[in-house]
Amino acid sequence: MVSWGTSFKIAVKAAIFGILWLIVGGLIAIIGGGAALIAALQGGGTIELAGLLGGGIIAIIGAIIAVFGYSASLIKFTIEGAEEEVLGKR
Repeated sequence: MVSWGTSFKIAVKAAIFGILWLIVGGLIAIIGGGAALIAALQGGGTIELAGLLGGGIIAIIGAIIAVFGYSASLIKFTIEGAEEEVLGKR
C-alpha cells in the first residue's frame, strides 16, 4: 500500500507542475486577449478584425495549453507513482 508520505510527495509534484502549466497557458492567453482588446479598441476595419480574431485564437490556444498541461501533470505523476509502487523502485 502507498504511504501517506509518498502520496503527498506525488501530489506536491503534480501541483507544482500543474501550476507552472497554468502560468504558461495564462500568459499566452493574456497576450492573445490583450492583442484582441487592442484590436477591438482601434475601431472597425479588416486589419482590426484580423487582430481581434488572431488575438482571440491565441487566447483560446493559451487556455487549452493550461488545461491540457495541468491534466498531463496529474496523469504523469499519478502513473509514475503507481509504477514505482508496483515495481518496488523506492
